[in-house]
Amino acid sequence: LEASRALQREIQGFNQVGNRLEQPFRVRIGLHCGQVHGELDQVVFTNVVDVAAHIEKYAPPGGIVVTGQIKEHLPDERFAQLDERVDSRPVFIVLDVSS
Repeated sequence: LEASRALQREIQGFNQVGNRLEQPFRVRIGLHCGQVHGELDQVVFTNVVDVAAHIEKYAPPGGIVVTGQIKEHLPDERFAQLDERVDSRPVFIVLDVSS
C-alpha cells in the first residue's frame, strides 16, 4: 500500500515536470495478495494478478482499491467498502491515498 501511495504522489510531480502529454497522466491501482511462484521476470498472469487487474477499474483516477485479503492485513488503515464484488470478493477503496 505504501508503494502505491508513493506512486500516486510521484505521478503529480511527473505531470508538472516530465509529462509531455496534453493531459495529466493518471493511474488507478488495484491490490490483491496471495502466492505467486517463479522468478519475477517469469511470472505469467495468475489468479492473484488477475484479481488485482479486475479490481483496479473500480478505483477512481488517482485512487487505490484493495480486496478484503489486503484490508485484513492493514487494520489501522481507513477503507470504504464498494457495492461491487469482483471475482466474488468484496472491494474496498483506500480513503487516505496521500498518507
